[in-house]
Amino acid sequence: MTKAQTTWATNWATDWTWARVWAWGVTPVPVVDMTKFVALAVALAVALAVALAVALAVALAVALAVALAVALAVGVARAVAWPVAWAGDKLQESFSKVHTFLILASTSSLGLGLGWLGYRIFNTGL
Repeated sequence: MTKAQTTWATNWATDWTWARVWAWGVTPVPVVDMTKFVALAVALAVALAVALAVALAVALAVALAVALAVALAVGVARAVAWPVAWAGDKLQESFSKVHTFLILASTSSLGLGLGWLGYRIFNTGL
């Protein structure tokens, strides 16, 4: 190395050393590494965005499922209602009021009796 290169290297090393001493020892506010804070802020922003996206997707899926279920229920109700109404009209023509009363009374009694029997069998007293 030439004398000029040696002098330049020595001056640079001395200046760099004193700059580090001044930054670490004289500065009243410590030097803060902001990468951790930035990383935390980015992670929180990503987590919030993902949570909102998932919540929106779930809400849309539930709304779609409910809409499809309602449409299916209305379709089934319409498909069943017309034949039942037609059959009801035909039965009204063939049955008298006594027959209708006996059918309703026996169906009601059968439902009450089976309910009582199920209560007696499945109620263990707990």
